[in-house]
Amino acid sequence: MGILIFLFGVSRMITLATYTYNDHQFALGQIRNALKLRPFVSEIIVVDDCSEPPFALDAEMRLQGVKLVTHTENRGPALAKWSALQMAAREYILSVDCDMEFSRQWVLTALETLKDPAVGLVGARIVSRNYGDPLSRGMHYDSLHSPRQNPAQFAPGGLWLMRRQCFVDLGGFDDYPDRTHEDWFLSRKITAAGLKIVINEAFPATELRRFCRKTFVRRESAYLQESYRAIITRLEPSAVLAHIQRELADALAIAARYDCAMLVYVRLARILRALACVLDVYASAPLTQEFAAAIDQTFCRYANVAAALREDCDIPASDGAARPAAIVDLVRFMVDCLGDAVLETLDTVTIPENNASEAQRAADFHYLSW
Repeated sequence: MGILIFLFGVSRMITLATYTYNDHQFALGQIRNALKLRPFVSEIIVVDDCSEPPFALDAEMRLQGVKLVTHTENRGPALAKWSALQMAAREYILSVDCDMEFSRQWVLTALETLKDPAVGLVGARIVSRNYGDPLSRGMHYDSLHSPRQNPAQFAPGGLWLMRRQCFVDLGGFDDYPDRTHEDWFLSRKITAAGLKIVINEAFPATELRRFCRKTFVRRESAYLQESYRAIITRLEPSAVLAHIQRELADALAIAARYDCAMLVYVRLARILRALACVLDVYASAPLTQEFAAAIDQTFCRYANVAAALREDCDIPASDGAARPAAIVDLVRFMVDCLGDAVLETLDTVTIPENNASEAQRAADFHYLSW
């Protein structure tokens, strides 16, 4: 009888929830991996967020009882996850982006951590895969050196485990209106309830998606916007500049240690794009031209850097008219933080190498791709 009770308990343990939007190869791989996690994972739910062509399960997956929900319109990652999580019927919910690779050991140690009722969520330390090109190399070493703190204030949405009842008691994503950044929303709910977020450091997860440069800058700047909005609102200008200098200095140190100069460019570009959004540059033609003038003037000796920044920040070339100095001075401050030697390397070596790499292979689709 004890063995039967044990087996029944294991079979009721975990619902794995994931979603796909035009990245079917990742979703199929995630389902195959999930099937290998049985008996711990006994329910698998996949949401297709209106892919073209629609996502389909293969015969074996249907036979294994994998559930597929198809949205008739694209609703974004947050609502795609919410559609799957609302259907979960097991004791624990394992939310995973389809491009995440993780181990059985991660699941087992996360379950052990959740035995503590004070822990609300177990998240993952996510490391980007190094494919050998300048961008993924920079992403990889940057992810290896991301700040670590346990208990944490935030868990990335790529992979996490919760008790289902805890998720339900907190209201899930029921009152979340946006398409993205539901991980910040959930993290704030958990900590506000007095529960802990613990990052499973012992068994890192791997992000498999290969990005193009512009999509990656767009994604990273989206994560930065609210923090920069808060910093600019709360701090004196000198403190804002000090924060920017620390971000760039951190990238310079990692790049020098691991020979991944593309990280410096990405850090620069994501800060500039985030600031452009916070300062409402895209809503004002004069501000857009002021930003364009700042890029053209401060990077006039580095044509490849300037061209990449214009593309990644969606800023046109300057019309050449005289502009106020405020944004120019801000961008020049960042240039001074980096120094001529680094910018010369980016301009003559790193960005051309990355451009050649992107021309030779297609990046994986991402919802921010265009």
